[in-house]
Amino acid sequence: MSDVDRQTAEERIQHLLVALERRTVIGQATGIVMERYKLGPDAAFGVLRRVSSQRNRKVIEIAEELVATGHAEDL
Repeated sequence: MSDVDRQTAEERIQHLLVALERRTVIGQATGIVMERYKLGPDAAFGVLRRVSSQRNRKVIEIAEELVATGHAEDL
């Protein structure tokens, strides 16, 4: 494996690890919304998307705020 191939593989691994971490946080936030508002998973994720759109912020940012503090503005 060349150095370029190795670097590309390492970058892909890093991207996958970030994606997994974000997915976990979004899943946790979705669960919080599900429990708090008695919603199903799709509806709860829809709430996160709506708040994300209204606040012009990424879903992951809303999810991180909710998981870290237990609340998020407009939620």
